[in-house]
Amino acid sequence: MNILVIRPDAIGDCLLITPALAALKNKFPDAKITVLVKELTRDVFLNNPNVGEIITDERSIKKNKFDLSVHFYNEFHYAWLAYRLGIKHRLGDTSKPLLSWLYNIRTFQNWRDITKHEVTQNLALLKPLGIVPPDDPKLELFVDQESRIKIDKILADHGVSAEDKIIGLHLSTGLSNKAWLPERFGEVARHFTARGYKIVASGQATDKQLIAEAQKAAQNKIIDLSTKTSLRELIALTSRYTLFIGVDTGPLHIAAALNVPVVAIFTSPYSYPSRWGPWQTKQVVVKKMVACEDFCRPRLCRKILCAEQISSKEIIAAAEQVLTGEASQPSYQEWLKKTFSIMITYSNNKTRAENVYRSLARENYNVVLIDTNKKPNLTKLFKELNINILHAIDNSLKIRLTTLCSGPTLVLPVLYVKDNPIISCETENLLSFYQETFTKNVI
Repeated sequence: MNILVIRPDAIGDCLLITPALAALKNKFPDAKITVLVKELTRDVFLNNPNVGEIITDERSIKKNKFDLSVHFYNEFHYAWLAYRLGIKHRLGDTSKPLLSWLYNIRTFQNWRDITKHEVTQNLALLKPLGIVPPDDPKLELFVDQESRIKIDKILADHGVSAEDKIIGLHLSTGLSNKAWLPERFGEVARHFTARGYKIVASGQATDKQLIAEAQKAAQNKIIDLSTKTSLRELIALTSRYTLFIGVDTGPLHIAAALNVPVVAIFTSPYSYPSRWGPWQTKQVVVKKMVACEDFCRPRLCRKILCAEQISSKEIIAAAEQVLTGEASQPSYQEWLKKTFSIMITYSNNKTRAENVYRSLARENYNVVLIDTNKKPNLTKLFKELNINILHAIDNSLKIRLTTLCSGPTLVLPVLYVKDNPIISCETENLLSFYQETFTKNVI
């Protein structure tokens, strides 16, 4: 009857549990669902009919108040909190073995599997409760009417009428990704200003400098609303956009939840469209596979290599594709194209290897063909080429061990796929083969 949902995380993370909240409420229609979140993100759940209460201070939770806790945020502090508060049923993910003893309803979420979207993973957590994921899960986000009125006034004060078409920009990003270059945002803004669009940039205090740099290239045509909106007002502002352009971060997922078309920029190799792609809105995802010899730590990296590979012309072309109606709802295969980086290795069966390679390359997958007789340094190539799948045409224990040991030098270990000659070289069959292997692989 009383359920505590725990997700004290970032804006996008909170938004992506809303389909799971709806499924939870559908299973337990008479239950009161309380969400424990950060103060920063409480407005994500404002007016959500599935949420009975929003808590931002865990100290206000009384002992034995809840019957069930659902841990979308799998960290020790919150697992211990639920245990200490005497919550009878505690549902959590066992992928961190040291935490699993604190949960008495358990499921294993295979975070190694980069083919599953965060929305899908969140719904999978609920499986032990007998909850079957809906066929068409939706993000749920609601615009506050008072905030809408305030935003309309702010825009009017900046010369933006109700009839104007607005392109929203968000220049910064969270800790798990790299920002795109501000001067290139400015070039995009200048292009669309000339086309009659109003350009608005949002953000916090940290975005001020980025927007100032973009203004130089934009000839001061960007309307800078950074620091001028609360989260609920940012939601109302985003609902006015004709198009949103930004890196994978909270405001991108706000736009998707409001069904605003997006151009999603994925810079870092660490960020996978198949995991974090904008959910169920018209979109173009722009991502480049960049050769970089460094371990990918976006929050610490000072290089701009991955960001500078994406030109302003590419973003303008993507935006034009959306604005002219050529873009569509997300294609899962398109997400996979911008997520998978595949190495095909062989020593004897060159013909089979070349056929697999050609099939994937023809569909524009990022794929390389390696002759292991030449004794390549696979560990170095994994890092430089951001490889996440190794398809071994000729099975080799040495190569298998190399992939298993790749974890310390990469964000995730490379997935070793032992070839099955029965699988045809058609791209669709190969992708199904890779997805099945990801699902089975739990390392």
